[in-house]
Order: sequence, then C-alpha cells, then structure tokens
Amino acid sequence: MEQNNKSFLKWALIGILVLVLIIVGVIIFLRNRNTNNSVNTTDIINDTTTEDTTIADVTNSDNSLLNESETTAKATFDQFEKTAYAKAKIWKENVSLRAASVKMSSDLSPQSATYSYIYGIPEDQTYYFNINFNSAGDFLRALIWQTDYIKANLPAINFEFFKVSFFKALQIAETNGGQSFRSEYPSANITLNLYKAAPNNYNYWFVQYEDTLTPEKLIKQIDASTGEVISNTASSNIDDDSTSNSEF
Repeated sequence: MEQNNKSFLKWALIGILVLVLIIVGVIIFLRNRNTNNSVNTTDIINDTTTEDTTIADVTNSDNSLLNESETTAKATFDQFEKTAYAKAKIWKENVSLRAASVKMSSDLSPQSATYSYIYGIPEDQTYYFNINFNSAGDFLRALIWQTDYIKANLPAINFEFFKVSFFKALQIAETNGGQSFRSEYPSANITLNLYKAAPNNYNYWFVQYEDTLTPEKLIKQIDASTGEVISNTASSNIDDDSTSNSEF
C-alpha cells in the first residue's frame, strides 16, 4: 500500500511539472507575439510620419525641369497677353498694357498660375480694361475703376525693356530670401506684379510672398530688364502713401 502511494505521488509530481512547463511555454509564446505586434505597429507609425513635405525648389538653374518650366511659363504668359491685347482692342483701338499680374500657389507650379492683364488708353483716366485667365485659358474681362485696384493713369509697359519673365523673376526672388520665407511659412501665396514704378519709372516685377495664416510678408522689387534686385519693401503699393490694393 505504501509502495502504491509513493508511485502515485511520483506521477502526480511529474504531471504537475509537465503542466507548469506547458503554462510557461504558453506565456513565453504570447509574450513574443505581443512584442512582434508592437514592432509592426511602430513600423507603421514611422511609415506614416515620414511623408515627404518638401517644398518645390526653383532655385537650381541647372535643373532641366526648371528650364522646361520657365520656357512653358513664358510661352503661356506671352500667349495670354496676345489674346488679352486682342480682346482689349475691341474696347479701344489704341490700348496699351499698363500692368500684369501672376498669382501662384505655394508649390510654385507655373501650370497652376493665374494671369491678369490691365490695359488703358491715354485719354481715359477713369477705367482700365482688365482680363483674367485661369490655367486652362478661360478668361473673364471687365472694365474696372482705375483707383479700385491700382494707381490711375499708369504708364504703358515698355516691351523693349521687358526681358525677365515672371518665372525668372521668381527664381531671383527665391535666391534672395523667398525660398527661406516659404520654408518658414509653407502656407504662403506668391503674387508677381509687373508695372512701371520708381526709381526711374522702369518696368519692375514686385514678387510678394504673403503668409495666409499670419501677417508676415516679403516683397522683392526686381528690374524686369536686367534682373537686378532693387529693394525689399513692406508692400508693393505703387504709391508709398497709397492704401489701394496693389494686387489685381
């Protein structure tokens, strides 16, 4: 009888040991599986937080895409101006271009730009003929009061000294603080205004970076003939004392 009890206890202990080993094995398996799941989750999080948010860089003049973009942008600007001039001549035969504007989104794509052209005649100091194009070439034209948007009786643009395209002017502005501004304010919009202004009553591009979330802005005045940066200004109003909107 005593021998049977010893045998029973022996097998009971063996059974308990086997059960303990099984439980330990299950615990280790579950712990390893949870660790693997945690690693996978981390990988997923890392994948979603490394999305490329690089802002377009147009400052590299050796970039072949840049050269193609500049050529395309200039051709688009010239074609729209040719169409705008023909439409303006329907209003008055002796019209001349007084100002132009290009507005670009923060990615600086010339294909997404919108274009505005302002025409006037010497004998009319009340109205301008304004025509706006979207990137698809659709346009809207209207007579506007000269003082609603820009200075009255602007002188005509001299095409002989209009050699710097808007995209080239943007390039120059980018290398002179514009790119840094966009890096700091990625929600900024860019407007390029062309008109005759001081000094010397030359053709100038006013390249304006304006953040949409703060009052911050940066404006570069660039000679439209030579590409020289003339000044940094607080606003691109034609008159220093003017409160009129310089964008059109």
